[in-house]
Amino acid sequence: MTKIAEKSKQEYGDLLKEKDHLQDMEQLEMTIVSIHTPYPSIVRIQGKINTLQPELWQAPNLAIRLIVSNPPEGQPISRVYTVRSFNPVNAQIEIDFVKHEDLSPAMEWLNSAQVGTKIGLIGPALISFPISYIKNMWSCLPTIRLYLRYIRY
Repeated sequence: MTKIAEKSKQEYGDLLKEKDHLQDMEQLEMTIVSIHTPYPSIVRIQGKINTLQPELWQAPNLAIRLIVSNPPEGQPISRVYTVRSFNPVNAQIEIDFVKHEDLSPAMEWLNSAQVGTKIGLIGPALISFPISYIKNMWSCLPTIRLYLRYIRY
């Protein structure tokens, strides 16, 4: 077990299983239907889910918890990701992963993932913030655009 996973296990124990933490979230299995690399540092996964509550998945800025490792002993290891999109017609979600060199549990899972791979997930959880934050940031969009042009992917 990595040091990060061990620390997470010690700090949180069974907290993530508690009912008030899960609220209205579903515990589902996602089957990968496509994997591609839109940029050298980004891997985009599309996965099929069998949700009983598709209306929950149509809100903007959703987070899910992916079970990236389920060791025979100890707690499952999970990581939180933002849902890039949800297609209600085919019940598919898209998730972007930023690739990095270290062999974190998420990167180990990503390196072994292929079409047909199944992974457990919990979600969705709405990540909310006041819309006024966005309304007040319009003036900085040209600057953000310029910075984004020079980022090396």
